[in-house]
Amino acid sequence: MDGVAQVLLDGDRVVVRLGALERLLALRRRDVVVEAGSVVLANATREPMVAARGMWWPGYYLAGVLAVGTWHWGGGRDFLALWPTVGPALVLDLRDGEFARVVVSCPGMGDAETLAALLRPRR
Repeated sequence: MDGVAQVLLDGDRVVVRLGALERLLALRRRDVVVEAGSVVLANATREPMVAARGMWWPGYYLAGVLAVGTWHWGGGRDFLALWPTVGPALVLDLRDGEFARVVVSCPGMGDAETLAALLRPRR
């Protein structure tokens, strides 16, 4: 799907490159960038909306179609770029950053699982 966010690994950074529609709906000018070292948990899920917490603003939500933007909840803020029809999602729980969680649709479960494995903290 054209305009769907892409997750890129750029050295020590994870970049969520947003499509034009996602930028517009999220009222966001820049991509979401997090330090790979701030990832405390990385998983792939077939039910990404389960990872959504709180209420969105700025952003847009249409049940079963898309969820894009910033979700506010008692413990902080999360960023979602979800297109449920695209497939599963990568879920990143973070510390010390703009967002406590980032959830992004991926084209296939294999893509989400591969990214999660690469980003899981080494113990």
